[in-house]
Amino acid sequence: MDEYHFLFQVLSNRFYHGVEHEKSTVIVLGPAYDLNNGKTYEDLLGVSSHELFHTWNVKNIRPAEMMPYDFTKENYARTGYVYEGFTTYYGDVMLRAANVFNDQQYFETLEERLMKHFHNYGRFNLSVAQSSWETWLDGYVPGAPYRKTSIYDEGNLVAFMLDVSILKHTQNKKSLKDVCRKLYNDFGKKGIGYTEQNIMDLCNEAAGVSLQEIFDKYVYGTEDFEPMLNECFNYVGLEMQKTPSAFTNESTYGFKVLEQPGLTKTGLIAPYSPAWKAGLSSGDDVIAVNGFVVKNDLSNWLNYFKGGAIELTVSSQGKLKNINLVVKPGATTYFNTHKVAMVAKRTLQQEINYKRWLGIEN
Repeated sequence: MDEYHFLFQVLSNRFYHGVEHEKSTVIVLGPAYDLNNGKTYEDLLGVSSHELFHTWNVKNIRPAEMMPYDFTKENYARTGYVYEGFTTYYGDVMLRAANVFNDQQYFETLEERLMKHFHNYGRFNLSVAQSSWETWLDGYVPGAPYRKTSIYDEGNLVAFMLDVSILKHTQNKKSLKDVCRKLYNDFGKKGIGYTEQNIMDLCNEAAGVSLQEIFDKYVYGTEDFEPMLNECFNYVGLEMQKTPSAFTNESTYGFKVLEQPGLTKTGLIAPYSPAWKAGLSSGDDVIAVNGFVVKNDLSNWLNYFKGGAIELTVSSQGKLKNINLVVKPGATTYFNTHKVAMVAKRTLQQEINYKRWLGIEN
């Protein structure tokens, strides 16, 4: 590739999107006034890195189902965790490896991926591979709550688990980067599309052992990611610190809200939570708590009555309903926050593993 162009469309309203092309990317971001500040600027760096990596992964290295591209119909494939998941993973990792992000900035990016994963109970319903196949049905739209996973977020975490597993089994001599190089040299440069089996074979070859369990559980299955993530984090001297959400409606009662001026609308409802058992639905308008009208202060009222009886007045599909939220003693918490941090006493080997993982020289 002799040149590459970043084409930015900067809007006045909040927006985030990027599309890859062979020698360029078109990125739409906003709002313009916030572009050079904090999180929005990091979003700019993140999406730019992601789309640049697509130059190799999906514009050159492609699944067999996309050889060639057929723009007249859907291109179904179960390897979205590779062409979007690996891309999301390395889009973030490259920013840390290049010292564009520091440790904390990278951790915060990783925490966003973890939040999206753990807050989506669809991870127990539909595998990453099957969710990839169905990407053509509703694209970026979440669809039915908790029905599916994300080839971006879950794919990112699968890439992380594969990467660290290869490092661990080879004493840090090989990594997922070696898999990507093989994909480029043996498939992309030769115009050959890879199959699902090719990905598994290349990962096994790089690790020197079978990684089939990772594929069976986390790509084609719906196993809980947390034990494997903890194992991988520990190898590189990190840990996930799980704490309850700061919002009572999330942590105690199990429902999220979307607040707009004068309107409090329910979002995701955690399965088997007090809100779920009481019949609260996503999209309900919360009008009052124990008879007190809510004015964008739902959390304050829930905190005020915490420990006692809670009756929500909601408008659900055009009908008013009173819903009683019951919390049992010792109940679980919902929508927890997962922070990534260095372990308190890292060993020298963990420090070495950490630097090798992220490609940090010093």
